[in-house]
Amino acid sequence: MKILIIGDGAREHALLWKLMTDAPSADIYCAPGNDAISLLAHNVPFELEMPENIAYWALEKRIDLVVIGSREALSSGVGEHLRRLGIEVLGATEKARQLEEDLSLAREVMSREGLPVIASQAFASPREAMTYLQEVRGFPLIIKAGEPRYEEKGAVALNRSQALRIVSEVSDG
Repeated sequence: MKILIIGDGAREHALLWKLMTDAPSADIYCAPGNDAISLLAHNVPFELEMPENIAYWALEKRIDLVVIGSREALSSGVGEHLRRLGIEVLGATEKARQLEEDLSLAREVMSREGLPVIASQAFASPREAMTYLQEVRGFPLIIKAGEPRYEEKGAVALNRSQALRIVSEVSDG
């Protein structure tokens, strides 16, 4: 069996170790890999900016399974390229990745499907957020700026004046 792991961090190293334990005779590659991974598997020097190159390489090498470890790899679309070529992939699909990354979309889908979600609001501009904050009654609030993605942290506002200050600071810079 030939396996390709996509990524270059500790998660991919752990996946490699487990796959080596469960399938000791497998020929395992890692793209792009790292120095520690190169001691256990074959590093393949592909960059995620060109996901189609990884996919065609996997097809040419007759890779049986591709394990996508990193969020960056999922975001690159490499999984979709691999699936279109008929290669087995362990990793989220494009739609599942979007749900994981975009909390507004995830809340919308969950609400539509009748699943419980925490109340939230998204605004197109700081002015809209300020208007909302003049009327909101429930504090504390968590305020996030930019794309509502999983890796971003929010600021806690314990009252209206803190919330308005946070939005003002975020919109200024």
